[in-house]
Order: sequence, then structure tokens, then C-alpha cells
Amino acid sequence: MNHKINYIKHQKYAMEKFYNSKLLPTHISIYNALFMLWNNAMFPKDMSIIRDEVMQLSKVKSNNTYVKCLRDLDEAGFIKYKPSYNPLIGSVVSLVNFCHSDDMVLTKYYTSSEQGTEQGTEQGDDISKQTIKLLNLETIKLINSNWRVINENLKDWLKKFNSENKEEIFDFEKVSELFNKKLKTLPSVKKLSEKRKSAIQARIKEYKPDDPLIFFSSVFDNVFNSNFLMGDNEKGWTADFDWIFNPNNFLKIIENNYTKNGNRSNNNGNTSETNLGKIYADIDEMYGNE
Repeated sequence: MNHKINYIKHQKYAMEKFYNSKLLPTHISIYNALFMLWNNAMFPKDMSIIRDEVMQLSKVKSNNTYVKCLRDLDEAGFIKYKPSYNPLIGSVVSLVNFCHSDDMVLTKYYTSSEQGTEQGTEQGDDISKQTIKLLNLETIKLINSNWRVINENLKDWLKKFNSENKEEIFDFEKVSELFNKKLKTLPSVKKLSEKRKSAIQARIKEYKPDDPLIFFSSVFDNVFNSNFLMGDNEKGWTADFDWIFNPNNFLKIIENNYTKNGNRSNNNGNTSETNLGKIYADIDEMYGNE
């Protein structure tokens, strides 16, 4: 159950009470840390917390000081502190609701295992709305406490994510079109099966080219320049799309292993051009108007 708290009224009363007490700034800091967590969770009866989290928020470094301040706050009437000496069981802190001074708002600090056990008992096997809300609040608190790290690394994370998933938005059909255009005498690709798309994707992931189409165009040029792969062999065998994208064959094609014993010649008797300018021209001819 959440409580309706007048934030200003509560804090005004609490600060006046601190002013009239003998408590120190460390007490005020720890109280404000507890109140902030309580406020972030929309003043629930129960919420989870970690001791280190309270110490970090309050800037208190000593465990002994932390415990002493909680006991002093209890004695002064700000909270009711029920310490737990078992690291697996959370302590219970009850914050006094100063909007209605006769009310006591219980705030239990669970470990994750304790919270799951108690709520599982109350709600059965189903995850209750309160459990989901608490989990969401904990996520928000983690984001808030680490916003600097997130801001500093967000661009790098997004860049890495987009780079790793670049193949997912790649137009595989353009590879088959490029293959059919540049290697017209080889068995043409009629359909790109999922297996073929996976092979293309695997080669992109393996070699990480800046421009996959330029990369595959140069590979197809290496195939075209090979007498053996284009059928000039004793058996008249020719390479096909699946054979080319086999990882072992693909590497040999890139390394020109099949063009060392003689290249195919074009109609003018010269070795086929494989320079980058020609590759770009071929691709522009096919996709320049898109």
C-alpha cells in the first residue's frame, strides 16, 4: 500500500525536528538518503534496498558510522530501526510519516531472495503488480545512479550494436543480382534461400567489409578471372553460388589461388579489369538510380 505524502510538509517538519535536536550532518544525510529512496518508490510500505546504496547516497564511508546514525535516528524519533545480523535477511526501517505524526510508515529493506520469497507466498506463483512495480523502480534507480556512465558510453554502445547487426538489414538480393550480372555463364541464382542468406551474412561477419557490395563484387571478379572456376578444365566443371560462398573456397578466391595458373581474357585479349573504379561503375550501373 502506498501512502499519500506531502513532500514539502514532511521535509519541513523533519528539518525543524533536526534543528531542535543534537543530531549531526551525517544523521541528516542518511535520513535524506532513506527519504529519497522512499520517495522514488512512491512511498510504499515495503521496498528493497542495499546498505551500500544508502551509504553511497549519504556519502557515509564507515559502516560503524552508518549503523550508529540509524540507531540515533531511531532514538530521536525519526525512524524505527530493526537491524538484521544475517547478511541474507534485510533490515527493517520504519519512517515516521510527519504529514500525520501519529502514522508510522514501514519500509522494509529486502535482499532479492527475501523479497522473492515473501511476495511469492503472498501472490502464489503469479508475479504480482506490486512485484513488477518494485522491479521497475529498482531499474530506474540503477539508471539514475549510473547516468554518467550511460551517457559517456551510449554512443559507443549504439555504434557497436549497429555494427554487429549491420547484416540484419543488408539487402541480400543485391548480392545475387550482382552475381548473375558479373558471372553470366555460371549457373544463375534463381532464389536466395535462408541457407544462402546465412552464408552471405557469415562472410560479412567474418571479413567485416566497409561496403559489402564492393567486397563481393571484387570476389566475383576474381572468380571471373579464373579459367578453372569458369569451366576451362578437363571436366568442364564450373563454380556456382553455393560453392563460392563456402568459407574455405571463399578464402581461396580472395587470395587468388585459382587465378595463378592463367587468367581469363576479355574480347580485347587483355586481362579483365578488377580495379576499384570499375567495381564502383558496375554497382552504380545496377543500383545508381535507387
